[in-house]
Parts: sequence; structure tokens; C-alpha cells
Amino acid sequence: MPWDFLVIANPVWETARLVERIPEEPDPQARPCAPAGREADRAVVTDGGGSALNTACALAMAGRRVLLVGRVGDDPPGRSCLQALQRRGVETACEILPGHTTKLNTCFVEQGTHATAFAAALSEHSVPPWEETPVVLLEARVLLLDRLAAAAPKWLTARTEALGKERNALVRNSMILSPAGMERLKSALPHLGYLQVPEEVGRQAPSGIDQAAVLPASGGHTLLSCVPPDEALPERSRIHRPRSLPPLTAEEVAAIFAAGVRVLVRTREAHGVVVRTAEGLTAELPAAPTKVIDATGAGDAFAAGFLDALLDGLDPAVCAQQGLDWAARACRYLGARAWLDHEPPTRYC
Repeated sequence: MPWDFLVIANPVWETARLVERIPEEPDPQARPCAPAGREADRAVVTDGGGSALNTACALAMAGRRVLLVGRVGDDPPGRSCLQALQRRGVETACEILPGHTTKLNTCFVEQGTHATAFAAALSEHSVPPWEETPVVLLEARVLLLDRLAAAAPKWLTARTEALGKERNALVRNSMILSPAGMERLKSALPHLGYLQVPEEVGRQAPSGIDQAAVLPASGGHTLLSCVPPDEALPERSRIHRPRSLPPLTAEEVAAIFAAGVRVLVRTREAHGVVVRTAEGLTAELPAAPTKVIDATGAGDAFAAGFLDALLDGLDPAVCAQQGLDWAARACRYLGARAWLDHEPPTRYC
């Protein structure tokens, strides 16, 4: 196969700003504070963005062949997105849409607490998501998704029938689930070889069935993914503070494997990761010690390290160690991709 990873996503142009306090309302002109230490050599960083594309850049810089299929606007941010990807070795097959605008993200990083928030600049002319079936759908060893587009279950099903579910990966960072998204997840689970979800240790699931989306799975289990009312999809002009899931219960983990997932990774920020496989292997690993400037993109870097090692057939615990190493590097710099220019990924084999 010509590519190791196929990514289907629209590139985003992103500005990371180190601030003393996250604003209540979006203010792209907010004055940044002084950098926190030598590692954050600037208080404002601009670069390409998008969770799956952050992972794609790390994989490409580690020597993997990565192809992106997506859309950008025919505007300076769109061209900058493509240049940022190509500079890091990602091959692009993107449609450039005249009259449309590329999505712009502003990421606010609070100095000291490392809390993050996002504001997205969208308009009626924003680039629509890619929903068609790419002609190269079967021409990569792994399909990597970070969102469940309307067509994603169809893509996953087609690849499973032709290549097997082990060749499909879904990384859900900053998880916000809508009812439609839950239905897509239900359709996707039987076709996933790798599923990565973020968990917030110490967070409790909300009480009341009206505050949760229930996803039935085979084997008599039920997968419960909580969607509290304050986690509705953000409005275009509002600050969005990403939140992770409450820790999965044993029943929820059983439901995920009963549905067909082969490898489940639960990232827990400073608390490390928990890895489970369908064959019964379980590994819990602590986070790698590091100085945190900006944790944005750490989950994307972890996914890149894990999937890179998994593609070489390494033990899942070793894959997780490589992922944790790459995630620690990502935390030491402002911006989700800045680490790639300072401490590029090194492979375990």
C-alpha cells in the first residue's frame, strides 16, 4: 500500500496565545502575557491545526507516509495550512474551494494553570466538511479519524469488509457528543481496531438519564457517554472549554469490546493512560515527567506515538510508552505542533 496512514479532515489555521486569564468572550486581539520559561519562546504561535492533522504531522516526521484528504478555502489561511502540512512531510490531496474561508481557531492557554479554551471563527462561507468517499479509501494501511463525519461509518464499513477492522483508528480528543454523534459512534465501533478516548480523573458522571446518551451494544451491555447540558456544541462566537469524559465504568469498557473494538486507550492527562486489548491485556502507565507549558495536542502526539509503534507490531505497553514520550514533548511548547520543530519524534525501533 502506498501510504501508512490516510487522514480525512479539513485543515484549520490556529493561533495559540499564552494569556494571564482566559477571556469570557473571544478576543483574538487579547494581549498575551510574557512567555513562561525558555521553552515557550513566544507568547503567540501560529500554525496549522486540527487534531488528526497534528497526529499526521508527527507520524510523517517519524518517517511514515501520510496522506491527507480534505478541503480548505481559497484564502491565505488555507494555503498556509497546506504549506504547514507539506513542510512536515504530510502528502496532501486537498480541494481548494474558491469563495470559501478556512476555519480559524484561537487557542487560549492560561499561564500557570495550563487551562485551555478555544474560539472558532466560522462564517456562512466556511469550508464544508468532507463527506464523500475518497478514491484512495483502501490505499493506506490505517484510516485515522478524529471526528465522526456523517460518512465516517460508511468509510469504516468499506475498509473493514476489504481490509479488516485492525486498519481503522478513531482518536476522540476534546470529546463533545451530540445525539447524532452517538449514533455514528454506535455504527463505528464494530469497525474500529483502535479507539482512544480522553478521561478526566475525579469527574463524576451526571445523574439522571436525561443528561446522558445511551448507546446499546451487543452482549447485553450498555455504553453510557455523558453529555451534560453545559457541554452542548459551542456557538460560533463563544469560548469553548474542552472537557473529557468521566472515567469509563467496567460495564462501559465491556460494551466497547463487545461491539468489536480491538484496542482501547484511555488517556488521563497527568495521570497517564490505561490500555486494554480485546485479548485481555491491561496496562496502566504513568505520564512521563515533563514541564508543562501547553497541553494542547498532547493527546494527538500520544496517538501518533502509539499508532506508529503499533504499526510495527510492538507490544501495546511499549506503544503506550512511546506515545507518552511524544506527549511529554508536546507539552513543553506553546502550540499543538511546536514540539515537532524543537524535539521531533524518535521511534522505539
